[in-house]
Amino acid sequence: MNKKNKSSEKVEEKTNSFWKKIIGFVVSIALLIFMVSGGVPYFTIIFFIILPFLGTIFAKTNKKSFYKLQEILPTSTIRSVAMGLAEISGKAKMIEPVISKITKKKCIGYIYLVEDIRKDKEGRISYFKDFSETVCNPFFVKDKTGQIKVLPNDLEFLDFEESHQKITGSKRYTEYLLKENMEVLLIGKAGITENNEPVFKKEEIKNVFGIAPLKKVGNYNKLRPLIKSAGYFIYFWIIIVAIILLTPTNLENNMIKFGNYHWEIPFQNTKK
Repeated sequence: MNKKNKSSEKVEEKTNSFWKKIIGFVVSIALLIFMVSGGVPYFTIIFFIILPFLGTIFAKTNKKSFYKLQEILPTSTIRSVAMGLAEISGKAKMIEPVISKITKKKCIGYIYLVEDIRKDKEGRISYFKDFSETVCNPFFVKDKTGQIKVLPNDLEFLDFEESHQKITGSKRYTEYLLKENMEVLLIGKAGITENNEPVFKKEEIKNVFGIAPLKKVGNYNKLRPLIKSAGYFIYFWIIIVAIILLTPTNLENNMIKFGNYHWEIPFQNTKK
């Protein structure tokens, strides 16, 4: 059974969150000092061009990696899947059930999420993750050509719809279920056990092992071209706005005249 420890996960999440805040604060102060010293041009370039660009590069998540691989990997039939990194799809088949945390239903696996509910002075409600665990037993994925056993260690559930949710006091409890006969798509590694049994498990080199409902993957593939086009369109207009802000303009005789901006090196006037 793949189960995360409650207390250790809480400590890890809070520690990571603390250091992320510290690093983010230090970087923000450094950028602010640099932008103020450099003036309008450096502020414009950093805020409108560099930060959005870095955000698209470094905001990497397991979900993004999963869908990026899904875009380029062919879906293999289970009978012909090659050893190594692979993508398969089919119906999830239960071997031994687990009991879900809230509804006590039999299922193949589940995510259990606990969130703190907080309300600001204006009455807006926000949710902050307090604890989560993923529990999953080994199961089969079956298609028309055969079936393969999935070893769920480090398996990440992606884009599952909530099966049940309840609010008690200042906590919100949600569970997501992997059910019998659910059509799913997995990306991971096809391999063989010591007993020559074919299995599907985590791919260590790419560090990917995810499962998503097949319907959700299909919807994402339909929307992908639109999302990409929207991203390019927004970034194009960000650059246009940055250029406009960088270009000095004067209105003379009902005509707009464009000038050249004098670039200065930050901190060059700082006295020693």
